[in-house]
Amino acid sequence: MKTNLSTENSLIINQNTYTILLEAARWSRLIAIFGFVSIGLMVVAGVVMGTIFTSMGVMGMQSLPLGISGSILTFFYLLMAALYYFPIKYLYDFSRKIKKALLESDQMLMNEAFLKLKAHYQYIGILILVMLCVYAFSLFVGLMGAVFNMV
Repeated sequence: MKTNLSTENSLIINQNTYTILLEAARWSRLIAIFGFVSIGLMVVAGVVMGTIFTSMGVMGMQSLPLGISGSILTFFYLLMAALYYFPIKYLYDFSRKIKKALLESDQMLMNEAFLKLKAHYQYIGILILVMLCVYAFSLFVGLMGAVFNMV
């Protein structure tokens, strides 16, 4: 096991860092696998719920409030699954690449692994910013609706 990947202007990976990174790889892989399972459940739930609510509409029963159909519900679930896929894939790629890089002492693979981790956090950060904007817009629209409803 070669743990000293030091050259000029680079870091040294000592035994403690090596162990910590391997453990991080294991945990991130576990989280990614649970994420992939969750994505699968989202897809199945979207299709099943969409089918149920669509069939309720065909039978003449009120399906969802505001006239939302089962196909819109299915689309929403599939969209959420698609949005969730990319950060989970980046996390899984990180776990795979960092483990291989450490075991083979491959600097290029380690760089790729950290690029995947950066992509994971960047995606999550952008998603959080977008959701905060959606929440702020929804709050604004709700407040405007309340104000104009009082008048």
